Amino acid sequence: MSDDNNLPNRPTVRHSKQQIPPLYCDATNLSTNPFGIKMIFGSTLVSDDAQLEIEDHVTIGMSAEHAAAFHRVLGDHLRAFVQAAGEIRGFPEFNDGGTAHSEMLASKIESSR
Repeated sequence: MSDDNNLPNRPTVRHSKQQIPPLYCDATNLSTNPFGIKMIFGSTLVSDDAQLEIEDHVTIGMSAEHAAAFHRVLGDHLRAFVQAAGEIRGFPEFNDGGTAHSEMLASKIESSR
């Protein structure tokens, strides 16, 4: 059996019992508890000075370990995006390859110990 961090490079075959509808998300709500993380993805219906109205589309829950792996893979994809397409507007922490952001997170983790 291989270690999760060193999985063999193998083809992946995905199956779905139903057609998965494409969703666009511009609103996310995250909550955590000692057992994992819950993410609600939705889209903005109204955004003005009077109110923010969001339509929730899907809730995804996962263990903290899965969320950490997801975070790592998402970060890898964002860094690849920056290398291929240029800056992500409004998020300079990704535009340096994530170095400054990673150092800031490591510092916060270390100071909380």
